[in-house]
Amino acid sequence: MPPQKQSIFDKICKTDAWHNVCWLFGKTYVHVIGIILTYLFHLSIKLIIEYKDTIGLAIKNIGDVLSLRNHWIEGSLVFSFILLYYLTRRVIRHWRRGSAASAAGLFYCSVNSNTNMSKKSEKFLKRKSLFTEKIFIIGATGWNTFGHENTPLYQSIINCQNARLILMDPGSPFVRSRASSLKLNTITYINEIQHSLKLLKEIKASHPEKNIEVKLYNGYPVWKAIFLDNYVWLWQYPSDKQVNMSPCFGFEKINRENSGMYSQLMTHFNMYWQVGRLVTYDLLTGNITGSYESCPIPKPPEP
Repeated sequence: MPPQKQSIFDKICKTDAWHNVCWLFGKTYVHVIGIILTYLFHLSIKLIIEYKDTIGLAIKNIGDVLSLRNHWIEGSLVFSFILLYYLTRRVIRHWRRGSAASAAGLFYCSVNSNTNMSKKSEKFLKRKSLFTEKIFIIGATGWNTFGHENTPLYQSIINCQNARLILMDPGSPFVRSRASSLKLNTITYINEIQHSLKLLKEIKASHPEKNIEVKLYNGYPVWKAIFLDNYVWLWQYPSDKQVNMSPCFGFEKINRENSGMYSQLMTHFNMYWQVGRLVTYDLLTGNITGSYESCPIPKPPEP
């Protein structure tokens, strides 16, 4: 499976200079918008103080204002200032939320409430992952993530040099529950896992120098996470639909110690990889090493 040929535009986008320009533009845009909003807020306060007598007179004669007989100018001012105050409060509230999101490294968010939104999220993920050297995944079957050519990470999983994947064990008692919740045949769901493992075995056989590791879990899928070099994508598995139809969050890596969600989630992934209830799947032999016996398995949910 040869790597995908890169266009000149793709090579430019891969450079650090391009990423620095995009980062600088984004930060400048946010600061300019913040300055404008701050100026508008102080201007509105200044106008309210300056016209407080007019506003008081308009409120005192509210009956005339409503009937449009007298003081229509004052009434318009009152309405305008109330509307401006309301909009300013909402803008400031969203601005503060945006500051918190920026501190966490949140750069992408989509509710994925329909197929079109889900496809846009997948296209964005595909574009961000084309040149990554690392792909770490926590998922269920992997089939709709990298398992075939129409998935967002198919080419990326072939091109990357370091991959760690945590998928459901095809023999898990939770497979039937998950397949039933999606209205899928259990055999079909198991085949999706096996096809994903087969693809990984083919990649490993063709490129033995690549570090590709797979572990399996015996539980019910809760979170889906995709870690790239500088980004992590996060979903929550709904109980009755595919994971790509649930809200999607993208966090970028922040180059400060223990800052942002990326570093925290990466730490959790590494801990789960080392000490989680997982068994190792050997891509060369197809054998499974380890067992779940040391850890009690909870009862799977009713389908």
